[in-house]
Amino acid sequence: MFFSIAAVFSSLLLLAHRSIAIEVDITDVQSISDAAKTIASHVVSYYGGDKPGTIPGLLPDPYYWWESGLAYDSLIEYWAKTGDDTYNEQITEGMLFQMGSENNFMPSNQTANIGNDDQSTWALASMTAAENGFPEPPSDSGIDSWLQLAQNVFDNQVARWQREIEDKTCGGGLRWQIFPFNVGYEYKNAPSNGNFLQLAARLARYTGNQTYSNWARTVSDWSFDIGLIEKDTFGVLDGAFADQDCKKPLRIQWSANLGRYLEGYAYLANSSTIREYQDYPASMLEYALGIFLPQGNIVTETACQARDNCNVDQLAYRSILARALATTRAMDVSTSDAITPVLQASALGAAAQCSGGKDGTTCGSDWASTKWDKSQGLGQDLSALEILLANIPEKQVRTVNGTSTSGRPGTPTGSSPGASGSFYSTPLPPATGGAGDQTAPMFGLFTALGLAVVLS
Repeated sequence: MFFSIAAVFSSLLLLAHRSIAIEVDITDVQSISDAAKTIASHVVSYYGGDKPGTIPGLLPDPYYWWESGLAYDSLIEYWAKTGDDTYNEQITEGMLFQMGSENNFMPSNQTANIGNDDQSTWALASMTAAENGFPEPPSDSGIDSWLQLAQNVFDNQVARWQREIEDKTCGGGLRWQIFPFNVGYEYKNAPSNGNFLQLAARLARYTGNQTYSNWARTVSDWSFDIGLIEKDTFGVLDGAFADQDCKKPLRIQWSANLGRYLEGYAYLANSSTIREYQDYPASMLEYALGIFLPQGNIVTETACQARDNCNVDQLAYRSILARALATTRAMDVSTSDAITPVLQASALGAAAQCSGGKDGTTCGSDWASTKWDKSQGLGQDLSALEILLANIPEKQVRTVNGTSTSGRPGTPTGSSPGASGSFYSTPLPPATGGAGDQTAPMFGLFTALGLAVVLS
């Protein structure tokens, strides 16, 4: 049979391109770290580096401010899991630039559209820094520690919650938007309240301060009371309207919303003796694996991925669930049998999708396919990065009741090896088969009825 030179050359190019795809041995930490390094470099490239006009810590359009914080959270986790400190200075510069004049992640350049969920996303990145012993801010930065930043945000959000009680609006709860002039102010959403619960839970575990534990309980009870978390299934709905007294939560479900609450409950279960907290992670995990795994053990954004209509924010949501699954497994080794096959299969699928673009390692979104789906963006990279990192066991203890006082008096920073309630290091079993932001709730508000998975 005759083959043209052009056809042969094209075939060779295709084979060469496919060989560049990210390959990973999911049972080998170094292999996972190498794969993560490639994707981390993609993530950093979106910030623009030293390009003229680049604002430290701020991603360009179409990415909203919350995703800038989410990306830093992932990069701090990348450093903690791999030891690669290449981006630490850039992370520090960006975090400090975006913390605002009152050291609470309320920068003036975001006043026009900042939401409670945006602010708390940055606070959770600060908690990741504090828990993992990320190098503290320089002495001339105006802030004593990453912990202090997270505490300042917590105080802000407590005050807003208390105003809702005083105004007799839904019995509490955080609104999506902070300022009344922004669209969505009437909406009390899962991202804001799930982040707040997680922040309180992590501060409680890190400091041993009962006030944080009490607030975690308050947020949890409120979420169940208004039906934001369904009592019978542990599904997490998107949000409810304050002008309707939060009576009818919007029923669309996103992986990130469940992940926010799941991770918070994992911290609470690990550090609290309250009985229901011991049961909540397993119940929520069971539900999550039922709804977000329609294709074997591959984590899928069920509400939009089947129709290929996930927006820029939603493409990053699986990164939040991936972190939550990793935390849940680390906090409670009894969940390993359920979680490990999902983390491994999804990571293999994500790595296979990182096979596009000019460099042959651009990450797509369809983890169930070994062929690049031709999508690309920060959300795809963050989700792939977090699902890979989720397969690396914790390397260090995240502090419980430490002794340093660079945050609030009596609250710790750094690590305290051997402290009660510390992370477990989960061994890697044999591989199994398988290849936020403020705009997200509005997607639920205006297009929920057209989605494949609007649960009745």
